[in-house]
Amino acid sequence: MRSPSRSRGRAGCSSSTPTWGLARQARPAGVGRSPGSWTADAHVGVALFPGDASRVSAASAGASWLAKRPLLPNAEAIGAALREVAEARGEAVLFGYERSSTGPMLYGAVDVRDDERAKAGLAALVKALEAKEVSTALGARGLVLKAGPTVIERLGDVTRVRLSRDEETVSATLVRQTNGKLSFASGLDASSALRKVIAPEDGALGALPGVRALVDLTGPEVFGAALADVGALAPGPRGGDERRIWVAAAVRVTGGRVVLRAVAEPAALERVAPLVK
Repeated sequence: MRSPSRSRGRAGCSSSTPTWGLARQARPAGVGRSPGSWTADAHVGVALFPGDASRVSAASAGASWLAKRPLLPNAEAIGAALREVAEARGEAVLFGYERSSTGPMLYGAVDVRDDERAKAGLAALVKALEAKEVSTALGARGLVLKAGPTVIERLGDVTRVRLSRDEETVSATLVRQTNGKLSFASGLDASSALRKVIAPEDGALGALPGVRALVDLTGPEVFGAALADVGALAPGPRGGDERRIWVAAAVRVTGGRVVLRAVAEPAALERVAPLVK
């Protein structure tokens, strides 16, 4: 195993490439999305393209973990429903994270290859969350969980899971399924977050100055890629510099070898330092 790294400057960026084998593969056919697809408001964008074996094994492992270490009663049924949805999805999975004025927002989009199976999995999840033992356990903590289908303006038919205390929303998750795609969002203002997934109003993340150059430097990758605005994520004041400061990374796996490519704006290391102390 070789682990030398090299650095070079390009378009105002620094690049580090630890090399565990350098065979290059293109993304799977038909997958054209990237972390730069997210709304320009996002502070983190992640795109994953796991193969069939990884997708199925991850779904099974997640369901097993939930059943063995139950965070809620009825965990086995909840895990089985989540596994059904996971196994119905396709190649591409995208996640976005944003620190908004209402608190953290997490949103995502998943390619779906089996719409009926995904729909059945969502229905099973709602049923599992509505079980009496779940409401009893949450009620002991002063919490109320409501799950089920609803209709929301500018979103249409969605599945909503809402956790509240004394009629105040603690968290909410919305899931919207259309032909070949499942979109989801969590946060106090989940409706706004989901609209960002379906129809971004402020342009794409990849169109921001500096971000496009970082995405281009990571190249086409088969497993996954990420963008992070370390200027927004790092704690403490920004010293009057209001620029968004970006780091990008991409991973490809070829014949058991892993290749990591990371690129960053020059000021990024100063902002990353507080995060890793």
